[in-house]
Order: sequence, then C-alpha cells, then structure tokens
Amino acid sequence: AMDVLDAGAQFTLANLTATGNLTNTIGVDIGTMIGNHTWAKSGINTYDVYGYVTVATTGTLNIEPGVTVRFTYGHDITVGGVLTATGTISEPIIFTGWMPIPGMWAGLNFWGTPEQHAGGRFAYATIEYGGYGNRALVSIENADVTFDHCTFQNSASDAIRIYPGAVNLSQAAPAPATQIHWSKLIDLGGYAVYNQTDQPVQASYNWWGVANGPTTA
Repeated sequence: AMDVLDAGAQFTLANLTATGNLTNTIGVDIGTMIGNHTWAKSGINTYDVYGYVTVATTGTLNIEPGVTVRFTYGHDITVGGVLTATGTISEPIIFTGWMPIPGMWAGLNFWGTPEQHAGGRFAYATIEYGGYGNRALVSIENADVTFDHCTFQNSASDAIRIYPGAVNLSQAAPAPATQIHWSKLIDLGGYAVYNQTDQPVQASYNWWGVANGPTTA
C-alpha cells in the first residue's frame, strides 16, 4: 500500500486504512536512522522490511504496541543506537519472516562499542523465523538488551547469541548486559542462549521448551 524508500526518512502516520492492495502493508527499504523514529500502529500495522535497516549510534527506533515487522529473505535490522519494542499483553509486537519458514530473515543485531553500548528493550514481543546464514534471532556485542515476557521460536539457529565485547572499565561492577525474564525459548535450530563471553547473563523464570529446563549437556 505504501513504500518508504529510505528507512532513514522521517514520517508520521495515523488513522489509515488500506484495502485492495497485493499487501496492505508499509514497505521499508534500505537506510540509516539518525535521530528519533517511530513505526506507529497507524491502521496499517505491518511493516515489510525488504532492505538492510540500520539504527545509527545517534538514532533510536521505537516500535509501537500492535505492530508486526516482517522481513524478506535474508534481511535484518542492525542497531548501534537504541531499539525499543515494548508491547502489551493485548497488543504484542511481532518480528517475523515474510513467510513462516525458519531461516527466512537474518535477525536483530545490536552492535555497540566499548565507549557507547547499543541498547534494546523488548516486552511482550515475539521474534521468530530468523536464522538466515546461521545468524541468531538476536545478536549482541557491546550492547545492553533486556527481554521481558518475550517469545523466541522457530529459528534455524540460536535464539540469542552474545559475542565477546570489551568490558566498560568505567563501571567497577557492571550489571549483566543481557537479561531475559519470563520468556519462552522454544523450537530452535541451535542454542536458546549462546553466551560466548565470561560475563553473566540473567535468564530467570523462562520456559526452555522442556519440563526439566536447560541442561549442561
């Protein structure tokens, strides 16, 4: 119904209706976001990402409750700034593939620096059908990302993969950079949480897909 040909463009949408199109959605192409951006629940509530979208270190992207973000084959969002996707019980946020096939899209990548961590805040969100090219649904390096009441499912690879990043020496005892609580990690082609660092990850009160929980095997 509508295309945003530069993901870095500023736009405000509200009270829209789309009918009779091949897809009644908003297409988003390649681009870099600088400043504050919002993907709103405008009446056209699905955003189809068909390019590589980047949130710059000086950028923020807020995804409103009730929005679905669908990715075409192999595409992703890379965050150097902040991505916030805090849904609600009645209006969750969904990150999914354009088709319900594990490995359809690459994932959400949080790539910060030791001096400036990237940030992510997720609540009542589902992330599914990623894992293209053995990528994780969520990849984290030098980033602080929290998940609350989220679902990770139907991935061709890991759900969450944490890469070694330099320690922020300005903090004497930094809190765990990755926190996953009250969430579900199920039907995955790899690890639920693959922590490649020596820093702790808080992952309490989660459902790991089997009654006996995670194992050390």
